[in-house]
Amino acid sequence: MIPDGRQLGRVAYHFNNAMMRLKRFISLLAMAAICTLAGAQEVNKAKELFDTMSKYFSLKAYGQFAYEYESKDKTNSFYTRRIILFGNVNLHKRLELFYMFSAASGFKPLEVGGKIKICDEFNVSVGQMKVPYTMQAMMSLSKDELIEGALPANYIANVDASDEAYSGGTSHGGRDFGIMIEGSAINIPSSDKKLLDYKVGLFNGQGINQKDKNNHKDVCVYLALNPLSCLKVTGGTYLGKARALADRPEDRIVNGTDYTRNRWFAGFQLTTKPVMLRAEYLEGKNNESIARGAYATTMVRMWKNLDLLGSVAYLKKNKDAHGDTYRYVAGVEYRFFARCRFQLQYQREHDNYTHTDNNQLITQLQLGF
Repeated sequence: MIPDGRQLGRVAYHFNNAMMRLKRFISLLAMAAICTLAGAQEVNKAKELFDTMSKYFSLKAYGQFAYEYESKDKTNSFYTRRIILFGNVNLHKRLELFYMFSAASGFKPLEVGGKIKICDEFNVSVGQMKVPYTMQAMMSLSKDELIEGALPANYIANVDASDEAYSGGTSHGGRDFGIMIEGSAINIPSSDKKLLDYKVGLFNGQGINQKDKNNHKDVCVYLALNPLSCLKVTGGTYLGKARALADRPEDRIVNGTDYTRNRWFAGFQLTTKPVMLRAEYLEGKNNESIARGAYATTMVRMWKNLDLLGSVAYLKKNKDAHGDTYRYVAGVEYRFFARCRFQLQYQREHDNYTHTDNNQLITQLQLGF
């Protein structure tokens, strides 16, 4: 049977539709292939760019999120303690820039500057950085065993805002703007450590993110001996003057005037696989008054990444005035990834100056990369 014209027309119509669909399908396959190839090239370019940038630029971050209960004020709250971004830019094998920003509330620079790496024995840093006064004050808060830090270091080394005459109610984290030389000398046989570490700095003496408020520059010297691979013995001094940002009558410090702010310290740290023990004694002269304090902190490895914590601290803000403060801390710490850990601590503080006690239960979750 020979098909008539209408049947041929319908066949032609369906054939043309099928060919059009086939052309569209082939075109889509071609476009997908081209996009895949282009995407692969872009991915390769992006990877190459990332590898290149990684050689020169690093970015790390961590956040600390806490819950705290206080018996003194009968308060409890969840809150963000801090969010920190930090890293460095390697401009040359002997020159790097460093930076650190706080992003928990606003965006505040904590450390910004550059470092010239000449040799192991001599390096120069310029910028806003940690003042080399006490081991506790120089520790990264991402590694500090104590959630709220050591009591005497917070006050005498200006880690928090508890010394309002100096800080004006703003925490400087033990940082200042200045220039510092540092290095390590004298090789120890069969060890990657050096016998002597030193840091010498010249600083404004007024804290971070502001100009100096007087014409005095402060000097800080830090020395550490490493007689054993597991033992570090430290000591140092800080000599300076600061412009008072608040009155402190008990020390005869008047807001807006310059006052002497000298310090010295001595301490040691013993680090073995099962036990870490660090202890320091601090003393500071504020105008004509002497503040002194000491602390000891230990961590005992219980199982893999689980540690027990114990700490005791003492602070007397003015040796000639009545009253001192004791703080006791017990807790556990579990590290479940790099820069990630969970801390649970009970803290009891007895203040003989105000005759008050405070019990705190603090938990902190730290997440970082």
